Formats: sequence, C-alpha cells, structure tokens
Amino acid sequence: MSIATAYTHITVKMLVKVVYMLAYTLITNKRRCIVLKKINMQMSPWICYAVGYVFITSGILKLVVSDFQVMFMNLGLPFPSTTLFLIAIVEIGCGMLVAGRMYVKLAVPPLILIILGAIYLTKIPVLLNKGFLSFAFEARLDIVMLILLLLIWQHVRGKIVV
Repeated sequence: MSIATAYTHITVKMLVKVVYMLAYTLITNKRRCIVLKKINMQMSPWICYAVGYVFITSGILKLVVSDFQVMFMNLGLPFPSTTLFLIAIVEIGCGMLVAGRMYVKLAVPPLILIILGAIYLTKIPVLLNKGFLSFAFEARLDIVMLILLLLIWQHVRGKIVV
C-alpha cells in the first residue's frame, strides 16, 4: 500500500469516527445544558430559515437549470430525470416545512438522506481521487447542512398543524 493510499484510508477512518461521534452525541444527549436551551430558544428559528432557504433554492435550481440533468446522468443513477425531479420536489417541500417549523420531525429525515446521498455520490469520489483537502473544501456546505439538520431534528419542536 502506498503512502497516499494509507493516508487516504486513515483520513477516511478519522472522518467516519468524527461524524459517528457527533451523531452519537446529538442523539444520545439526554440532558440539555443551559447554553443549548438558550440557543434553542433564540437561534432555532434562524437556523430553520437558513436551512430551509438552502434547500428551497437548491430544489428550484434543480428544476430550472439543465446542467443538473447532465450531472445526474453522469452519476449513473437509474432514471436520472425522474430522480432529479423527485429530489427537487422533496427539497422544496421539506425545505418549506423546515423554514415554517412545521412537521420538523417528518421533514428533516428525507433531507438528511439527500445530504448523505450527495456526500456519497459526489464527495467521496473526490476524497478518494484528489485527497482530503479537496474533499474538505468541496464538502463543506454538505457537512454543515448535515450538522444543522441533525441539530434541528434533535432540538427543534415543529408545530403540528391540524
């Protein structure tokens, strides 16, 4: 095994451990400290607005810009046009629910799946081919959105509209 392959293997293992520890901490944290409660009460609407904005604009761009169809065809997904349309509709719908803080517990998991799929299909090949720094640069928004979605899912109570 070459040094570059060993380095990439080690950095992938470290990245997986960091994401696992973060997710484990967010999910198993039974006690909320005072700082998180203050952030939850004061900052959670703004975090929801920002996350909703990112997904709404991303979904609209997927429907309007034709370059996304070419990118989806290059990924090798089955039925790329249909997949692109479904992902765009889910991003717009769930982004609107998150921004409105309604049905948050139901709207966040599909967005987490979309982010994980985006990281797996588009960012992991960058990590394997170009190295960790290129991956860290190209995946920065995806990783931040994943962390924010986990925080929203764990700490924000969504309004249930009847």
